[in-house]
Order: sequence, then structure tokens, then C-alpha cells
Amino acid sequence: MKILIIDDERYRHDFFTHVFNELYPDITIDHAWNSFDAERAFRKTTYDVAFFDHDLGDDADTQNGSQIASTILNNPEFFSLPKSVWVHSSNTPGALNIASKFASCGIKNRAMPFRNEMCEFMKTPGAFLQWTKE
Repeated sequence: MKILIIDDERYRHDFFTHVFNELYPDITIDHAWNSFDAERAFRKTTYDVAFFDHDLGDDADTQNGSQIASTILNNPEFFSLPKSVWVHSSNTPGALNIASKFASCGIKNRAMPFRNEMCEFMKTPGAFLQWTKE
């Protein structure tokens, strides 16, 4: 299974990497810190799951998660679409916007903010893999 984590916060990359390495050692993890990294990753690889944050820093040149979703969904000839999307942004309107974009294209998605509930779910053995199979 191949996963892409799109987030500008190191602690979130570290959390996902730690959990996946501990519970699911066969998962391959790629990291995108901004829209440029995300678009480059989607050009090269088809991901089973992409983890999206909405707010990707204060750099005026980078797009937010919703803009990245629009870019890849509107240009499938240039980008490989993920099979599933998990939006972990604490920006609720932004997270729901990203999730609805993928849902409108028939891509499985879940919006759950990066808070205790999501962290506990991710640390529960088997829970993430079960979600990918639902």
C-alpha cells in the first residue's frame, strides 16, 4: 500500500510515519510539504490513500489542500488520482470542501480533524486497514 501525506507540519508527518511503521510495516509513505511536492507526487505515483491537510502554511505561492484537490481532479491526464482520501485538517470548512470534491468524483474519503479521536483511531491496530477495505 502506498500513502501520501500532504501537510506543512512536521509533527503530523512524524505521527503518521511512526504509526504506519509500527502497525503496518509494509506501507510505503511519501511526504509532501506543500502544493509543489503534492503535484509532483501525484504526477509520478498512484496512491492507495492520500492524507490531505487544507492549510499548508503562509507562503503565498503554494496552494491549499482544496486547490490541490481541484488541480489533480480537473487534470486527470497529468495526475494519478488516489484511490482514497483522508482529510485530517482542523479547518472544518476546508476539510469538508476537499472531501466533497473527491466524493463528487466517486473517490472514497473521510474527513476527521487531526485531534485525539483521529489519533486514537489511527493507533488502533487494524482500524485503518479496515477503513481502506470498507
